[in-house]
Order: sequence, then C-alpha cells, then structure tokens
Amino acid sequence: MSIQLGPGKLKGVLSSPTMTGGQGYVVLSGAFADAFVHVEVYDDNKQDQWGTWQQFTMEPQPGGHFAMKAIANNKYVTAENAGADFLIARSDTIGSWQLFDLVDAGGGYTAIKAVVNGKYVTTENGGTSGLLARSDVIGDWQKFRKVDVSTVSSFAAKVNWCWITAESAGAAALNVNRGTGWTFRQTFTVKDSAPAVRAYHISGVPPLLNSKVKVSLVSDPSDFAPLWDPYPGPAIVDCAIIPGRAFS
Repeated sequence: MSIQLGPGKLKGVLSSPTMTGGQGYVVLSGAFADAFVHVEVYDDNKQDQWGTWQQFTMEPQPGGHFAMKAIANNKYVTAENAGADFLIARSDTIGSWQLFDLVDAGGGYTAIKAVVNGKYVTTENGGTSGLLARSDVIGDWQKFRKVDVSTVSSFAAKVNWCWITAESAGAAALNVNRGTGWTFRQTFTVKDSAPAVRAYHISGVPPLLNSKVKVSLVSDPSDFAPLWDPYPGPAIVDCAIIPGRAFS
C-alpha cells in the first residue's frame, strides 16, 4: 500500500486494514523539511458532516468571556434556565446566560465553561444527549477540539468525534450528533532536509472495520482539513502504511 505525494498536492488517502494492536508506521521516503506530517485514520462509512449548523462566531466580551453566535440562525447560545437545561441557540441579546469561557483542557483540547453557573459544558451521556453545563471537573465528556475556519469556529467532541450542532437550524437544543469523519489524528514535525526514509510510529488507533488512512504534508498543523495549505516541497515523496506492532 503506497502512494506518491507530489509537489503542490502533498496529500493522499490509503485504504488500510485494521491496525493490528491499534498501531503501525507511516513511512515516508524523500527530501523535505520544515513540514508537518499529518496522519488521520477514519471510518470510511462516517463522512464529515460539517456545515452552517456546526459553525459559530466567538464574540469577545468584557472580563475575557465569549458569546457564541450560531451561524445557523444568528442567535446566541444560551445556558438555558441558568445552566439547568440544555444549551440552545435562541437569544438575540447577551446576558449572563450567554457568556462562556474557553479553558485549555490540555492535549490540544478546549473545555467550555458557562459563566452563569461556573460549570463545564458536558456531552451528556457520552454524546447521545444534548449539551449541559453541569460539571465541576474536566474529563473526556467535557473536552472539545476547537477548529477555526476563517471567521467561524467549530467544536468536535472528544467523546464521539462529532460536531457541536445547532440542531434543526437552532430551533432545538445543541447536540453532538454530526460526525467529523475523524477517529484518530497525529502530527509529526520534520526539520531535516536531507533525503531519507522516515518511519513515524502511530499508536492508539481504534479498531475500525472500514478504516482509511489519510497522510498529508502541510505547512500549518492547525489548518482544518478542507483548507490545508499543501507543503510546497520540490520532491516527490513516497508514502506507505505498515500496520502492526511497534518495531523492536
């Protein structure tokens, strides 16, 4: 299983069997430097469902807080009933129920804290119910991957890799039921410009029956997939996936 990643289009998708033991290697051969090797493993049956219902503008407010305005209906996300009920995008104005803090949750994740009750927004029941500001601590149910695209932001829940969604174009409570298409992501930095064969160990990959592996060379690892800036390298790079246990 191998592909060539050429100049100006240094990304491609490899069909892959389930990673044995949840790990394997991405092997790249070629000359490239100051790039990022971005690896994604995803279930081919779960396509990305990112659209306007998953987009929000984060408006800074006094005190370092933010108001989240849903693009779907141009309403502010509200911790309903002072946080006792599910979040919903339904307000035209900003008050304490519409204020949130973005908290660094470590590992590239963000937690969202409602100002009205000081509680963290939680993907209730592991993502099968709505979003409720009810937790005093940060765990997997309170972690999100914040993705900024131009002037809007989106949030992928760690617990199920689904987007925070203004359900029914904002008429219903926020939920996390639209897939990102992601299952596993890992990024490596390349600095050496000498031609070489490099093997990057990936681990912690969940067992997927319809898995594919996307490998990209990018200039900025924070770029969201549709807007990736391809690495402008001069070389053709051969890429292969080796599933299986770590080399000893």
